[in-house]
Amino acid sequence: MDNKKIVIKVLLSVFTFGIYEIFWLVSLENEFAIISGRKKIGIKFLLLIIITLGVYKWFWISRIGRELESKGHENISSLYILLDILGLSLVNMILLQVESNRLMKNLKYIDSLKAMN
Repeated sequence: MDNKKIVIKVLLSVFTFGIYEIFWLVSLENEFAIISGRKKIGIKFLLLIIITLGVYKWFWISRIGRELESKGHENISSLYILLDILGLSLVNMILLQVESNRLMKNLKYIDSLKAMN
């Protein structure tokens, strides 16, 4: 996904008063599941966030931070959680999407190298 699509997702999130952000969050969970080799949980992820009144999202953010750290990136999940508590979850979404894009690009590159062999 390029930067233009991130801008579109931000605008959709703002114009739908956060409803699109929920779908974007599930999409990010699926992308990070692919990156880390986990099973996608999709709608269960959304239900866990709703049932726990958003607390599960903080757990998810810290798990994503640990997964990124295992891939050699800095674990800044504390920053993501703080931004979420301060009501800046849209900033989180942008940062996580940028990170996901970078990792997905690397994953596709590695897969293309494997296909050549």
